[in-house]
Amino acid sequence: MAEAKIQFTPAQAAAIQARGGSLLVSAAAGSGKTRVLVERVAGLITDPDHPVDADSLLIMTFTNAAAAKLRADITKRLAAEIRQHPQDVRLRRQQMRLQRASIGTVDAFCLHFVQQNFSALDVPPDFTIADDATLVRLQQETLSTVLEQAYTDPDFCAFADLYDRGRTDDTTGRAVQELYHFTQALPHPAQALQRFVEMWQSDAPPEKTQWGQAVLRETSARIKGVLRLLRTAQKIAAKDPAADKALTAVLMDDEDRMLLVLDRLDHGAWDTVPEALDNADNWRRAGRVPGGIASNIAAMSANMLRDRAKKHIATLRTDFLLCPAADYQADRRRAAPLVAALVRAVEQYRRTLLEAKLAEKVLDYADLEHMTLELLLTPEHERTSLCRTVSARYSAVLVDEYQDTNALQDAIYFALAAPDASNLFFVGDIKQSIYRFRQADPSVFVGKQTAWQPYPADAPVPYPEPATIALDANFRSAPDVIRGDQLLF
Repeated sequence: MAEAKIQFTPAQAAAIQARGGSLLVSAAAGSGKTRVLVERVAGLITDPDHPVDADSLLIMTFTNAAAAKLRADITKRLAAEIRQHPQDVRLRRQQMRLQRASIGTVDAFCLHFVQQNFSALDVPPDFTIADDATLVRLQQETLSTVLEQAYTDPDFCAFADLYDRGRTDDTTGRAVQELYHFTQALPHPAQALQRFVEMWQSDAPPEKTQWGQAVLRETSARIKGVLRLLRTAQKIAAKDPAADKALTAVLMDDEDRMLLVLDRLDHGAWDTVPEALDNADNWRRAGRVPGGIASNIAAMSANMLRDRAKKHIATLRTDFLLCPAADYQADRRRAAPLVAALVRAVEQYRRTLLEAKLAEKVLDYADLEHMTLELLLTPEHERTSLCRTVSARYSAVLVDEYQDTNALQDAIYFALAAPDASNLFFVGDIKQSIYRFRQADPSVFVGKQTAWQPYPADAPVPYPEPATIALDANFRSAPDVIRGDQLLF
């Protein structure tokens, strides 16, 4: 009996068949992500023009259980192909090769890679993975040593006094450890820390700094939210003559003031934005409604939305745009030497902690990831000879659960791929990113989702440009459940 042939949606078929460029598949829950990944792997192995060997595939998953299931699913899919082509000797050989394929977690890959190349890293060949108790002990001992040394630096003392006032060094210690853990999820953390110091030492105006730009982006988003409130209020007021007469004119004036703020955000200098916000916070009194606003449902609803808009504008001045550019830059100049002292302490903590781990012949998984990248890329981000050799082994690099990747892991994936990244395939769902506490960085996923263009419906194969495909059809839930969910969210 012939096996039923699966009918894929156009988006699924594109994700399975696309070749020639980096591909990011955004797969919603229940959209057939695992099936698509399995079919893509099977398609690569059985491609009629350019078939690849199963053991030339590098497939990264998030857990060991997921890796085992994926291997089993691919094995089952190849078995189905063999049943359809029982005389295909190469296909039978691929089933054997699949057992040697690298399908596992990034942690397992880096552990094996460092074990293979320990002599190039000056690490003991018999190192083990540190347990939690050992890590906590080493971190506490290292922090105590580093803080004792750091307190001989007047700038570090000034930094500590900002938080702990000499009573305790708990907050200062947490700052050192938190900055350390944050940079451990970045490629080349020493370089990242140096860039951090340089950002504070820069004399750039606030609107040209990363912090200032983040403040302005959030301000812009909130103003756009206020505009939606005001425009909705206008539509509600227009439905009732009394509400229309009392509120529409002032709501239109409110909208004009918000549009002026947006214009300043897009084109003006830092100090022009607070001025525009002060003007935006100048709310005219609404007209009189016969019987009072509370007696008119349309007027009351529109006025409630206007009150919400007022609160949003008020918080922008108290929570975001706190001071003029001159004060902002003066504060930054005063803080720059304190930040540099903090970074020196973090660097000392990083080096001392690694030395302590090596002395006890233990490492953690973040250490392994950094060592893997060190073996693959130079500090100038050039590929090493080892990297060129290793990446040539892989015909494709496929990453599942990509929403839970961090920048360090992402750099490893690109180093292991072809130099033009044409054999990279990522799949994930940004709505299921739940591992920020383990240093996952959803912006890695979102950055590519924003920068890469959608995969064209009529794209030729191969298609050499990086692209995105959205799998948004849900095959897991009943239609009534989906409709109810869409109604609510």
